Amino acid sequence: MEEQEPEVESIRGELRRIRYVSEDGTFGIAELVDPDLIMPVTIVGNLMSAQPGETLELSGRWVHDARYGKQFKYQAVRTVPPVTKEGIERYLSGGFIDGIGPVLAKNIVATFGARTLEVLDAEPERLKEVKGIGKKRLAGLLEAWGSQRAVRDVMVFLQSNGISPTYAAKVFGLYGERAVEVVQQNPYRLAEDIFGIGFMRADAIARSSGLRLDDITRLRAGVDYALKQAQSEGHVFLPMEQLKARAEELLKVSGDVIGEAIEALRASGQVTVEPVPGGDSAVYRTALWRAECDAARHLLRIARSPLLLRAPVDQAALDEVAAEMGVSLAKAQREAIEAAWTLSLIHI
Repeated sequence: MEEQEPEVESIRGELRRIRYVSEDGTFGIAELVDPDLIMPVTIVGNLMSAQPGETLELSGRWVHDARYGKQFKYQAVRTVPPVTKEGIERYLSGGFIDGIGPVLAKNIVATFGARTLEVLDAEPERLKEVKGIGKKRLAGLLEAWGSQRAVRDVMVFLQSNGISPTYAAKVFGLYGERAVEVVQQNPYRLAEDIFGIGFMRADAIARSSGLRLDDITRLRAGVDYALKQAQSEGHVFLPMEQLKARAEELLKVSGDVIGEAIEALRASGQVTVEPVPGGDSAVYRTALWRAECDAARHLLRIARSPLLLRAPVDQAALDEVAAEMGVSLAKAQREAIEAAWTLSLIHI
């Protein structure tokens, strides 16, 4: 009997300790203290920018690792800033803000108490009230806190738009603090720039943010996706009407607006429309159109090029190879070998 996959569950607790984070930051192992459980929970997944002291709300499944035992493998994570003085102190002393260590974190929390994070967000210049923070140090702390806050804001935005923690880390790694701007302006760039985020996922993000079905950005991305699908099937182009039919089915819009999207792609140079005498125009992604033209030019040059050499096949050597392989070559096979040998001597 096939073993059923564990049900998706949700847990919540304070991130107490990070045991391991991969070099690219997409995988981590940490300890979570759940008030409903006696022992700390080992959690496995993308920690994103989470820091000890924060409360995490995780959605995932319990799994059993042969070496490390029971673990909670999560697919979605939401961070909640710590609210207790102890949690805030652990959070600030976690090392993610340059210039704040355990001693300074203790002094900051002693000054502002449970309102520390609120003060840092709304009135960060008040850090000068903390013992040991002068003007020079204050400037560095303000810059570090601002950068960390920007990272967190981007991650929250990406996850709220349906981008998983793993892909959110990749998006932030590529676009940095511009990630929100990029996704808001054209979510379909994700399908172009991030491996693993295809058109359908980018379209879901765009639709969840309120983009209209007939928005030209969506239509252009959909037509390009339809051509890419055809390419994966072995086609270098699609007849115009066939492309319109595919895109219409994919995008759930009429053929008229699809035609406008194709024209927009042609005007920008992303696609090339090749008239076919007596038939339907052929629509290429421009890169494939150029590749086909180059192939045709090379074949024509091969056909017109003189033979540099006309050395005959060494029949004795050919017989020796055939004997070693245990085969006997027929006349037609010898002629084929000679033709291939001649072709290999053509100057391309």
